[in-house]
Order: sequence, then C-alpha cells, then structure tokens
Amino acid sequence: MNEVKIFTAQVDALRRDISVSAYGIDLGTTNSCVARASWKPGQKPACDIVNINQSLWPEGNVKSPLVPSVIALAGTEDKIVGEGAKKLRARPQDANLTPERDLFYETKNDIGLANPINPSTPPFS
Repeated sequence: MNEVKIFTAQVDALRRDISVSAYGIDLGTTNSCVARASWKPGQKPACDIVNINQSLWPEGNVKSPLVPSVIALAGTEDKIVGEGAKKLRARPQDANLTPERDLFYETKNDIGLANPINPSTPPFS
C-alpha cells in the first residue's frame, strides 16, 4: 500500500465534510522542503511541494520550494531563513555575522549531539 492510499483511508475514517491536510518536512543538510498531502470533500487527495517565502537581506524576498538550510540572525529582529541567509553565508561581514554565533548552516548533523547553543548570547538570552 502506498502513502496516498494510507492517507485516503485515514481521511475516509474521519468526517467527510471537512478538508484535511498533512505536512512532511525534509530537513536536509544543504536544503530543506515541505510537502503537503491534502483532501477536500468530493475530490481526490492531492500531493504537492509548498513554495516558501524567503526573506533576502537587506530587503526583498523570493518564493521557492527549495529552502537552503541556513539561518542568519542579523540584528535583534531580523531572522533570515533560506536563500537570504545562504547569500549572507558568502559575505557574512556585510551583516556583521559570525558563523556559529549568528549564522548557522550544516547543523542537521549536530541534531542529537551535546553541542548546545549558548543561551547567554543574543538573541537567545
């Protein structure tokens, strides 16, 4: 049985007059993406990849299903995820960023390890 048939069976077990969506995240070392399975009454289940709005620095945005796995904390309010942070990775001095202080990438490999982020440093304090 494939995943869509399993999803359809679960939807059939619910009320038939409501829409249902389920999301899956592929957290990659280099890039990440979000998939959506959705069902609306009277329609077949549909699967698609979600376009994510990503901020650029210092301004602008881009929408893409592929999100680079990079986060930049540029200032106290600017949290940039994806394409904008990836571009800042090449020129961190433009936003006064320091890798592993306020510019994070390739961190998937650290999940589950004893490498905590120092909570006493901004913006975590």
